[in-house]
Amino acid sequence: MKKQIFLFLIVTLFVIGCQPSDSAINTAIAQTQVAVPTNTITPITPTVDITKIKLDPSIFQPEDLGLTGGEIINTLPDIGPFMDLPDVANQLSRKLLSPKNKNDVGWASIIIYKSNEHCKGVLSVIQKNISRVTDKEPKVTDNTLTSMSGGFDSVYYCRENILVGIFISEKQDYQNIEESALTYYIESLITRLDQIIVKQ
Repeated sequence: MKKQIFLFLIVTLFVIGCQPSDSAINTAIAQTQVAVPTNTITPITPTVDITKIKLDPSIFQPEDLGLTGGEIINTLPDIGPFMDLPDVANQLSRKLLSPKNKNDVGWASIIIYKSNEHCKGVLSVIQKNISRVTDKEPKVTDNTLTSMSGGFDSVYYCRENILVGIFISEKQDYQNIEESALTYYIESLITRLDQIIVKQ
């Protein structure tokens, strides 16, 4: 029994003697914290002139909204929100069609301006245009304009010198598309656009 107690004491002393000091533990923690990666988002700095990128029509993917794609144009669509917009540097729009009867139900557009100031000013022009035809004021933040007025729904997002927008009308031909779905579509469109910018 004495041997077991003696052995236990020796093992206990050995374990206690092998523990690091508090300062050694604090030093190790500090060194680990320095190496921890941060969650900082690094903005994409394109190496090409964004006003000259080639916009691929497949970027629109209208099936994400349960719609089909129609005509593709590299001019502004003739829709109320786009009246009196300033000159653009680059653009592409795709007509959106009802899958049920192929009726025209709206447009998705990417519009690139020469500067960020142009893009910010465009949101106020779109807001005025929408306010002319509906009694429900659009929701406006620094970079986004949303209008869910019943007659037509639209979401526009401006980032730097790029305006991305979707305009939906003639909703009697298909189920209502919720604001969250339109917003998600715009976010997905921006992500696909970023991928095109990085590749060029």
